[in-house]
Amino acid sequence: MQQFDSKDIHIVPVNKGGDYAGVFDSELEFYSSALVYLLNDRRSIYIGESVNIRRRFANHNANDSKKALLSRHAIYSPLFNKSVTLHLEAFLINHFSAEPTIKLLNANLGNNSHYYHRKNDYEALFKHVWEDLKKLKIAKTSFEEIINSNIFKYSPYKSLNIDQQQAVLTCLRTLVSSRKGIFIQGNAGTGKTIIAIYVLKLLVTPIRYFEQFEMEDEFSNEAFSLLKIYRQQEGITEANEAGLRDEIAIVISMTSLRGTLQKVFSAIDQLHSSMVISPTDISKRHYKLVLVDEAHRLRQRKNISGYGEFDKSNRRLGLDMHSGTELDWILKQTDRQIFFYDSAQSIRKTDLSSGRFDELMQSAKYSTLQLHTQVRSNGGQPFTDFVHRLFNMELSDDERFESSNFTIQLYEGFANLREEIFRKESESKLSRLVAGFSWEYRTKEKKNRELYDMNIEGIDLRWNSVAKDWINSKNALNEVGSIHTVFGNDLNYIGIVFGKEIDYDPNTNSIIVYRDEYKDINGKNNTNDEELLFYIKNIYKTLMFRGIRGVFLYAMNPRLRDYFKKHMKVVIKKVTLEN
Repeated sequence: MQQFDSKDIHIVPVNKGGDYAGVFDSELEFYSSALVYLLNDRRSIYIGESVNIRRRFANHNANDSKKALLSRHAIYSPLFNKSVTLHLEAFLINHFSAEPTIKLLNANLGNNSHYYHRKNDYEALFKHVWEDLKKLKIAKTSFEEIINSNIFKYSPYKSLNIDQQQAVLTCLRTLVSSRKGIFIQGNAGTGKTIIAIYVLKLLVTPIRYFEQFEMEDEFSNEAFSLLKIYRQQEGITEANEAGLRDEIAIVISMTSLRGTLQKVFSAIDQLHSSMVISPTDISKRHYKLVLVDEAHRLRQRKNISGYGEFDKSNRRLGLDMHSGTELDWILKQTDRQIFFYDSAQSIRKTDLSSGRFDELMQSAKYSTLQLHTQVRSNGGQPFTDFVHRLFNMELSDDERFESSNFTIQLYEGFANLREEIFRKESESKLSRLVAGFSWEYRTKEKKNRELYDMNIEGIDLRWNSVAKDWINSKNALNEVGSIHTVFGNDLNYIGIVFGKEIDYDPNTNSIIVYRDEYKDINGKNNTNDEELLFYIKNIYKTLMFRGIRGVFLYAMNPRLRDYFKKHMKVVIKKVTLEN
């Protein structure tokens, strides 16, 4: 099999017409080969792909925003074919979208690659291309910093899989139909948030940013056609399109995720932090369209901490103070809605019941679509299935999840798990420790900040000291997060402490919970035992789905630990000097 070498990839300067001043073995081969090119100045960059660079540059030179980009380079290799250059183009667009030193001018259509022979071997070379672009001072940020950034993770420039492409098209078809909206359903990790941001970016990007001659795939062409129909129906023109940014928003219930996305939106061209709003925000004004991410976390007036703002929103909208919900606010204050929903991620009685969503989904006013492909975890859909079956007692004796790309391990010693999280943070970044609600949150009060919330195997620990964007906060590595701090976020590695409130009963072969050991008061008030079990299992499953490369577990209760031992690799407790 042919070995690929990054030395065979050349980044060469070209002039405004696409001509290269140097000499190749075959000049004709350069001008008629598939290649990737970059147009940039100090502030902006545009990335494209072509088999005829001169003709493509002639098109760009007629475009006001691109003709002024006079620093121009082509990325060329005898190893390249059309599939490879489409892949490299999408790769660079996605990574430059997270480069904080320069503004990406590409629209988010036409950036799709597809599977081809030896795709992974080619992609292994692309990191070297990024390093070469750093040497040329076109890229400034390290590859590792880029891929671990929130901007990269939530970039609307992702190459979408077939599942996600169909979801985007279904959203657009719904918007040009008579329906009020759509429900996009999918397990954790199926890319619902990415789809929401992708669609929003598509809708608010000025039409002049789209160049149809670059849309060579069927998905991009259909999406662009639907986008033009939507704009025509809504009376959107180049003269008034800037106003869309005040009429379309994404609704995020969770404080931590909302803070993260506000930072992401402030860094992406055509998006703004004000477009990321809370349900309370929507009670104050009308919107043409909202995309509601994690809709299963919309609240009802049960077990919430502080009723004041909730009641004020209900009164503002003329709704009954006790029965009005955040879903009611959205339906009343918006013309159209796109909901992203997964009932299996409901974790509290506060969360609106699935029955209310079922009513909408069964009505003729809403269409539905189910996502199936796992895109977050390197364990893929098999890991998702494994976790569900682990909690539902559906695994056969000694059945384990095995993968060369993903790690799941049970630690007998908590200290060893914590050491591994520290080690993974040093190696890969974005590695955090989280736990279930078996400990009171004493340090939430300022007067208690010097205390500790928990002690596990002699190690004193505190819950998260901040609510917004905890994962990226200064002291996150030394703290313990909860479901509320990681909801909607990705971690390279996640260490999970299964608390004293969850156990395994060998007599009934079932997962059980101890109500008195569960310290989230608002999470357990007014629940029966079946409901509390449902919520707690959902919390731990959702935590396990946060890990991209690996999940490390520790169980406080020996019987649960013994159950897990049957189904995953065990790391034997190692005594350290500290112990």
